[in-house]
Amino acid sequence: MILTPYTIALKTLVSSTRSKIDFQQLLKKQTLNLEQQEFVHDMRRRSKNRMAAQRCRKRKLDCIYSLECEINKLVRTPLFGLFQLKMKTWHTVSALCDKICSEASLMPEQLQVLAKYTTADCPFSSLIPRLDTALSGPTPSPQALASLPACPSDLAADEPYPIINL
Repeated sequence: MILTPYTIALKTLVSSTRSKIDFQQLLKKQTLNLEQQEFVHDMRRRSKNRMAAQRCRKRKLDCIYSLECEINKLVRTPLFGLFQLKMKTWHTVSALCDKICSEASLMPEQLQVLAKYTTADCPFSSLIPRLDTALSGPTPSPQALASLPACPSDLAADEPYPIINL
């Protein structure tokens, strides 16, 4: 179809923002042949499709953006929470290890076993310098070692495990 001033005027009159009823009333006022009516309907349909596609693309980008924000929030929150929990647990275990080791007065053999199974990421690793100095200290006498039960279960239920001071 050849564009004439008449068809260009129709293009400006046909707006996809008009309601369907307004559009049909506007067409009734015009004297259009069948081909021109089809052309106007086609222009309106294409215009509406174009606007719908724009809205769809915008919705899609909005959804992508909101999902990215939610993913970032979900990734950061648990990691930060896990990091805080790890640090809190680390401090608690370290404090317990310090308390146990300070109150237990472990024997050099026990310290050696402890040092053997301690890794760098274990809270006991902070005790390694103390373990090394304790291991180089005096050893208990054979009489003191002989007085200890072989197993803590050999003690009476209310009897505390004896501690040997070096």
